[in-house]
Amino acid sequence: MALLLWCLRDLGAALPTAARPGAWWDVTRFASIQRLQGSTLAVLGFGRIGQATARRAQSFGLNVRWYDPYVPRGQEKVTRTTRVESLPDLLQGCDALSIHCSLNDETRHLIDAAALALLPPHAVVVNTARGPVIDEQALYEALLTGRLAAAAIDVLELEPPVDDALFDAYLRGDLQNLLLTPHVAWYSQQSARELRRKAAEEAGRLLRGEPPFNPVT
Repeated sequence: MALLLWCLRDLGAALPTAARPGAWWDVTRFASIQRLQGSTLAVLGFGRIGQATARRAQSFGLNVRWYDPYVPRGQEKVTRTTRVESLPDLLQGCDALSIHCSLNDETRHLIDAAALALLPPHAVVVNTARGPVIDEQALYEALLTGRLAAAAIDVLELEPPVDDALFDAYLRGDLQNLLLTPHVAWYSQQSARELRRKAAEEAGRLLRGEPPFNPVT
């Protein structure tokens, strides 16, 4: 939600480097900001994290629609959201896209240049799932040319990034409409302790000859 709000409230424009000398107090720089209430959030992948994001977005008054062909029917009623049947139906006309699907052959570069072109120019993109779900070069070009308003990305195609046009442009400060974080959307002190505890519990199960709860296949 923090990354989503950064995009929707255009907080990047509040940085000193985002304004011309003497123009920082010019509120017209924020003229493109839309009201959160009534805006539409598109959620790609409606598992546990996608649904948690939807609940938090609804608290801000956003309308939520989602696409996930693997979620059982009826979940839209339980969550008071709108289910759509295709990726184009998800993207067209939304104000923000939040990505929460897993990475596999079906989802790799699912958000490519053609998909990004379906988004309105004022739309924003947030990815806290897996980097390769987005075609980074297509995202870079969309941000650079203004075909996309903003993006906040916690995951990259290659981590740590090497020869990455999106990452390099971010470090140079070329894209004021981009926020990158180093795969830390999951992190808190409590989450780190829980991760260590679960890893120790899994090791104990293996030593006792028991099947692990979270096998890596």
